[in-house]
Amino acid sequence: MSTLVIHLFGGVRATLDEQPLGAFPTRWASGLFAYLALHRGHLVHRDILTTLFWPEESDGRARKFLRNALWRVRSLVEQADDGHEFLVTDGHAVGLRGGEGVWVDVAEFDTLVDEARFGRGDAAPQGRLEAAVRLYQGDLMDGHDHPWCVYERQRLRLTLLEALERLMEIHMIRGEWRLAIERGRAVLSRDPLREHVHRQLMRCHHRMGDRPLAIRQYRECARVLDEELGIRPMEGTHRLYRQIEEGLDPPLADLAWQPPRARGGAAPIDPRVSHALTRVEAALAELRGLAREEGKPKARSVGGRG
Repeated sequence: MSTLVIHLFGGVRATLDEQPLGAFPTRWASGLFAYLALHRGHLVHRDILTTLFWPEESDGRARKFLRNALWRVRSLVEQADDGHEFLVTDGHAVGLRGGEGVWVDVAEFDTLVDEARFGRGDAAPQGRLEAAVRLYQGDLMDGHDHPWCVYERQRLRLTLLEALERLMEIHMIRGEWRLAIERGRAVLSRDPLREHVHRQLMRCHHRMGDRPLAIRQYRECARVLDEELGIRPMEGTHRLYRQIEEGLDPPLADLAWQPPRARGGAAPIDPRVSHALTRVEAALAELRGLAREEGKPKARSVGGRG
């Protein structure tokens, strides 16, 4: 059986039996292939696909475009598979075959994070989280602007940040301060407004005996919050700064997550709750972006009257 390996992090690319398929001929074919890969093993009604990809076209033209894109995908994906079909059709629906023979990096990423999150599998949570982070080679379908992928892209970004924060906390629990700092910086490089991560970095620097760097981290946090949101650090962050400045030894607070074995066998969080929180955080991130845009100076018109 041939094996189709699909990478959607950082772009859209695939290999068939370890041989690159090459570039998709159109962005519609590439986007359609990615959508079916994200929903592999499930048939998607053609009307849903035409609405997602060609919402402004008439029904007849949208169906024509869909047929053309499907033909291009099939021609590229199944050109060397001895007639074995990866694309499955059933009346008015189409899908990408699931099960053995099809591997998608996004699905593997989600599986690894979920197994670490809920203590599933035999491997240690740290190993699964590190494997998930390695899979994230860039944002979902980087370079593609299909509106339907915006939410999924944001969800995966948030999941990556969750994995990095969990790795940071594992390292802090073990006293691996340099590794914890590396993970914390990776989080802030993607979302510098995570104030609790700034606090954790302050603690890490302080535990390593570098009080000036801990203080510098606080000042960086204050600068980012002021420039991006026009607010000051929370009282807890300022209190931590004062403790470090006075030479005190603050406790390792804010450790919201620990590996399942370290929690004493506590029941895992319901996946529905976790997914709902992810949706809320995605919405908040969008609102935060809108607030930043609203706060920017408005461009003045040039060449008009008056």
